[in-house]
Amino acid sequence: MKSDLLKSLAMKAKNRMIHNSSLGKACGYGDEPVDCKIRIIDDADNEFIEKVRFLVNGSENVSNPIKLLMSEEKLISMDARGKEKYLLETIEKYLKYRKMIESEKRSKIVY
Repeated sequence: MKSDLLKSLAMKAKNRMIHNSSLGKACGYGDEPVDCKIRIIDDADNEFIEKVRFLVNGSENVSNPIKLLMSEEKLISMDARGKEKYLLETIEKYLKYRKMIESEKRSKIVY
């Protein structure tokens, strides 16, 4: 849902830039050209993914993988509500990336 909103906003911005640049303007709404810089934000957390990959591929049996994925420094600075939110977000990310890694492993198997 978040990515759909981001995609639609990016598409609208791109259309504005294309439309305005064809009129001889840089990118902006008024008569004055505006210098636009676009920054794409990648929400993939490579360090987190590598930790999950280690847990999925590891030969060790880890009893609490979520604790290994959570940052102690972040937990110390949070209140109870923040800790709960952080825990739930970490669990959600872990399940998402574990599923992704396991599907990658299955697709690499040749029959």
